[in-house]
Amino acid sequence: MTNLRIQLLGGFSLTSDGKQLLSGRHTSRMALLVAFLALTHGRRQSRKQLASTFWPDSTDLQARNNLRSLLTLLRRQAPELTPYLQDEDAYLRWRIDPTQEIDVARFESTLQQAVIAEQDEDAALIDTLKKALSLYAGELLPGHYEDWVLAERERLQAAYLNTLFWLIDLLDGAGRVREAIRYAELLLHADRLRETSHLLLMRLHA
Repeated sequence: MTNLRIQLLGGFSLTSDGKQLLSGRHTSRMALLVAFLALTHGRRQSRKQLASTFWPDSTDLQARNNLRSLLTLLRRQAPELTPYLQDEDAYLRWRIDPTQEIDVARFESTLQQAVIAEQDEDAALIDTLKKALSLYAGELLPGHYEDWVLAERERLQAAYLNTLFWLIDLLDGAGRVREAIRYAELLLHADRLRETSHLLLMRLHA
């Protein structure tokens, strides 16, 4: 059973048992901290590195104090998150378990399933790729332009575009041209500046 849902693609949303957490205009930095830890779930994050990432223009001491204050405020405003925030002395770790769902993690795990299924029949692979694409609800954390957000956004968008190319090629090869055109239109919408996207759609129509 899923108790905690974290949406990072297409916008930030955090719900626990259907209850919206961290809503309001004063929670942006807390939301970003949750997003960062959720994206790197299972891996220890140095408090020092986290502090410098979130407060790059502050002194080391001030940044560490800011992080400590933010964590205290986060636990106070969203106590439902306490079981997932593992505090390990100089490190923090986001604990992952079956009671939570992170959309980015689902997207990436489905892509991994597609790579594993590459040797299977095309029909099964096509279904897996379609599922992965349906999980990509939009760019990562729109409206935020921190360096780490931009880097992750670019990485995930590249994975989305590559998946579209892969699916279009499979559909075209299977003679399912109408479906291929539909996904080529999605590709063009997501990457209007890439000439190959225009050429691909023109070739399919032809």
